Formats: sequence, structure tokens, C-alpha cells
Amino acid sequence: MKKIYGVVVLMFLCIVSYAQMGLPSTYCAFENDVTDTTVQVSSSSSCFVANINNPNGTKFKPFSNQPVIYVRINLIFLQRDNGTGNFQENSAEHQIFFDEVIDELNYTYANLVSPNDGHDVVCNRTVDFIPNTKIQFIVNKIYWQDSYGWDNLNNPDKVQCPGDDYPGWHLDYIDNQIINDPSIPRGINIYFTENSNHYHHIVELQDSVNYFGATYACSQFPDYSQYGRTSKIHMPDVYSKYWWMKNVYSTNSGLSWSNQVREWSVTEIGKCLAHEIGHSLSLTHPNTSCLNVSVAEIMNNSAVLRNYFSSLEIGKMYASLSVSNVRTFVPNSTYLGVKTIRDIEQQRYNTRLYHSLNIADTASLTVTCNMIMPSESEIEVHGSLIINNANITSVGGGWKGIRVKSNGYLEITSSNISDYDIFVENGGNILINNGVFVSGNHNITVSSGGFICLPSGTVLNLINTKSVLRLSKGAYYGISSTAHGSGTSSPTPSSCGSLSITVINGEGSIIRDIADVYIQNQTIEDERYIGGKKIYVGEQVTNTQSYGPVLMQNNADVILDGEEIIFLPGFTIEGGASLEIKNMEE
Repeated sequence: MKKIYGVVVLMFLCIVSYAQMGLPSTYCAFENDVTDTTVQVSSSSSCFVANINNPNGTKFKPFSNQPVIYVRINLIFLQRDNGTGNFQENSAEHQIFFDEVIDELNYTYANLVSPNDGHDVVCNRTVDFIPNTKIQFIVNKIYWQDSYGWDNLNNPDKVQCPGDDYPGWHLDYIDNQIINDPSIPRGINIYFTENSNHYHHIVELQDSVNYFGATYACSQFPDYSQYGRTSKIHMPDVYSKYWWMKNVYSTNSGLSWSNQVREWSVTEIGKCLAHEIGHSLSLTHPNTSCLNVSVAEIMNNSAVLRNYFSSLEIGKMYASLSVSNVRTFVPNSTYLGVKTIRDIEQQRYNTRLYHSLNIADTASLTVTCNMIMPSESEIEVHGSLIINNANITSVGGGWKGIRVKSNGYLEITSSNISDYDIFVENGGNILINNGVFVSGNHNITVSSGGFICLPSGTVLNLINTKSVLRLSKGAYYGISSTAHGSGTSSPTPSSCGSLSITVINGEGSIIRDIADVYIQNQTIEDERYIGGKKIYVGEQVTNTQSYGPVLMQNNADVILDGEEIIFLPGFTIEGGASLEIKNMEE
């Protein structure tokens, strides 16, 4: 039985951790509890993350004016079948308390403090200080009544931690229900359970002066190939500790719950969540023997302040949000603006991006692994873009596509163009090799003054009727000698073969803006793409054909693509027909 409440918390509080007060604190474990890990996983035949420390370079770090990226987390409070035993959805006190815990979590990620005035050294390596991770969390509160799941004593062999290294975790069956429930958004699933024995003595019998509940929490590391896999965190005995702090410790110590102890409790849980989520975003416990920020390091298991991530760690978190399963916990609508590539880069992992790309005229990007773009985004090529044996898609479909600017160079080999268009502007260049498939209502357009090359022997696959190669009047065949990144051996018109003998597979065609087209005395009842210089439609538009009206029946789906579309009398469209007008230069 479940109850779900959604909340986005953007208010932050700064409060003091009570870990430094000598009170019981929480130990962290995650999968193989180590300071560094190498993970050999394959996300395709060659696109893999060989080492979790590899994708942490500057290309993954947030830029200074980047908007916040939001990650969904589900706080799942396991209750007994009768609804007792944990935080309550109908308790205003509990709701406010956990809202402040979430505030503390988000505040921690947004307000980092350098313990060395920005001069930070991680294992003899000077690193830049980033004061704000630009990562925040959207929270769903879920109340789940299941007595077996509520009691963490039901873990076989005392397996308390979720993850591949701990098969048979007692909450896996509930996790499977949650990830398959369409009403619950995908997110990091954080489970709050209780030890029935601890709860019985601390909360029900109230016979314990000292707290003796769980002193650990643990997380599951991300997966770099199974993008649909869940990510889980276990937070045991949080409620019984909250109850003990409020009703036992504050009374015996003479300290006020509302004015002091409550804040310590909020801070400890918030900081613990910040730490555990760090593991979910690929961070390990740091090697404190060569760390000059250990007292502040959020991922240091014995840290006091917990208000610092190094820029290397922030880069790794962003890498996990791009190349691991946790990228599915980021809303599809996420768009972080435009990123400019200024150097030579290679996209070597199956990656989800959150921004448009602007490839500067001195830069080059080679994409050899699949890439997912935001639906609002586009790629603007001033320099060089090479797509080889990789597909570019978007999370919502229909992103704005690739625009090749003057002197820009785009080369495509073995790629599916299935949800975007390519537009080559005046002076831009495109080289199409074998293995390129254009499908759906998508096309490649070369405008007047643009350059195109299909080397001799190239087979162009235009799968559907509306999958076309559009060549405007004044488009050139070959590659410009001034194209960026094409090298000294730029293809010439002779080495590019001839469009007239290019082999076309599929239902599509090459549309050239070189001749007028006349549509007369026809009944159209299917899907068509008609292109030309000027397109005339009507019952008497030419004397080279029999006179007669043009009828588009209700199942017709037609695109007219030309410099000018001229409709004359004798043209009828039935109610269910679809007609789209394009301009060859757009």
C-alpha cells in the first residue's frame, strides 16, 4: 500500500551538525567499501567507461553561468501494515522536519566552502574550487505500508545494503514494484526502514536511555551500461533516532529540542543524504592520507563539517549524470543552454547531453558513440564535426538538428538520422559516406552556396517518402578548400562521384531546385514529397498534360517543397488530408 506526495524544495537553511557534539553519528558503506574502484562495463561494442575516474575532465564540470540541473529522488518511508512505525504523512511536524532535511541537502550542494581559501590540493594535485555544484534535488515522498519491508532485520544474512555486491536485499521486491509503477517518477530510491527490536525498545517500551540503533547507511553505485537499472540507498533506523533525540536526549541533556537538538538532527540527516547521494553519483570515499581538506570533505566518512566537494568530484558527478543510469533520473525537459567547444574533442561514451553545442571554427568534435540531446537543442558547426558509427537522438524527439555554418565541415558515416534535420548554409560543407540512413519526415538540405560530397560508390539510404536530400539552386558538388577540419585532401567534385548515378535505397528521393513542377489532373491519396523550383497546382497549369482538377483525398499526406508554390483554380483538399509547404532555402 502506498501514498505519494511530491514536493520541490528550493529554500535553504544553514544549521550546525551535531556530529561534533559527541552524539551517535552515522557510518557509511557502499557496495565494495573502498576509496577507489575500476569498473569494466560495455555500453556498446566500443563505447564503455573503463574507469570511473576517466570521465571527470573539464568537459563535464559545470560552467560558471550554467543553470541548475535537477535530479529526482524518492524518499520511501516503510511503515508497518497498520501505518505505524515511521514518519507519518498526516503529521505536520514530520512533514516540516523532512522539508528542512531536504533544504539542508540542497543547501549543502549549493553552498560549498573551501577550507583553504580556494587553494585546494587533492593528492598533490592543485584543483580549482567550485562554490556551487549546480545540482539540486526534486523530492517525492512515498509512504509504503509493508511490515516485512519495514523491518530491516528481515535482511538475509544481515545484508543491509542494496546493490550488485549484495544480492538478495530484502527490499528488492518493493523496489521492483516502485520502478514499474508509472505513477512514480524514476529517481534515486531512498528507503527508510526500522529495526523492529530497536524500535520496540526505543519507541514503544521507552526503556533505553542510550541510543543503540543502526549507525550506518549505504548506497548503490551507478551502472554504466544498464541505463534502465534502479539506484537505491538504505537509511535504517532514522525515525527511532529522531524519536530518541526528541524525547530522550533533549530531556536528559537539558537542551531544548525546538531550539537546538532538532537542528542537529535535521543537519545530520541532510548531510548523511548528501554523502550517500554522492555515492549514487559515482563518488567514493577519498584517500585521506593525501587530502588536505579531510575535515570538510562531504565524502570523508569521518569528516566533521561536510561542506566541500573538490572540482574533481563535481566533474565525476556530472559524468555520472551523462554516462550512467542516473541520467534517467533527470527530467526530460532539462536544458542548460549552449556549450562552446573550442578544442579537439572526442565523444567516447554513450552520453546524454543537457545543452546545445557550438563548435568553434578552430575546434573539432568526433562522435563515435551514441549521443542524446535535449529537445530544445541544436548543434552549430563552425569548425569540424565527424559522426562515425554513432547515432544522435533526443530525449523528447524532434530536436533542432545540425546546422553547418560557412566554412564548417560535417562528415557522416554509418549513422541513423531519425529525429532531426541537417541544414548546410552558404559556404558550409557536408560529406556523406556509406551507412547513412535518413528516415521519417527528416531531410538533409544544402542551401545555395553550400557544398555536398557523396564519394563514388556511396549508397544513400532515404527510407521513407518524406526522407529526402534537398539541393537548392546554386549548391556546389565537392568540398570547399576553406572548410575547417577537412584537411589538405578535401574531396573534389570528381572524387565525389555524380548525383545522377548515386544509388538511392528506400522510398525517398533527391529534390533539386532546378526545374518547375506542374501538378494537374491528379487524385492524390497517399504520401508524397514533391520538390522543384516553382510548383504549380491546379486544373490548367500546363498544356503538356491533360486538363483536370487536383484532388487531395482525406488520407493524402503531401509536402510541396520549392522556391514558390502557386495554387490556381481546380485544387481541392478533403478534410482529412495533410498538406505542408516548405521553401527550398529554409
